[in-house]
Amino acid sequence: MLTLQKLTVSDAYNFDPHLSLIVGPDEDFVKIIQRFASLPELRGIFVADSEQRLLGVITRTDLLDWARMKLSPLSQVFSPSQEKTFRLINLIHASTAGQVMHPDSHRSAVKPDDSLAHALRLMIELDLVVLPVVDEANRIVEDLKLSE
Repeated sequence: MLTLQKLTVSDAYNFDPHLSLIVGPDEDFVKIIQRFASLPELRGIFVADSEQRLLGVITRTDLLDWARMKLSPLSQVFSPSQEKTFRLINLIHASTAGQVMHPDSHRSAVKPDDSLAHALRLMIELDLVVLPVVDEANRIVEDLKLSE
C-alpha cells in the first residue's frame, strides 16, 4: 500500500479547473459572495493577480466571520484572542477580496509533485479543506480537496 509520502498531489486531484472561484484582490466582495453562492459546486475562493498567480485564499471561516461582523453588533461578537478581535474588526470594513483574504494564506499552495503528506499538513495548519494547486510560476492550475 502506498503512503502519503509516496503519493503526490497530481496522483490525487481530479483535473477540473472550474471547481474553485478565482478572483482579483480588488473585486467587490459582495459580488464575489453572490457568485460563490449561486454556484454550489464551487469548492473554494482563491485570490490571484492578473496572471492567475496565487495571492491568497478566502476560507469558509473568513466567509462566516465576515457575515458575523455584518449581521451582529460588535458587542455580540465573542473573540477569544486579541489577534482574532483585530481580524474581525478589519472584516467589518472589508469590501474587496484582498481585504477579506485570509492572512498567510499565500502559503497554502501546493505543486503537482508535492507529497500528499505535505498537502495534508498544510490543510491542518491553515485550517483549509481545499488548497490551490499551482505551476512553477505560482499560477493556479487546479485545486485539491481534502476528500481527494
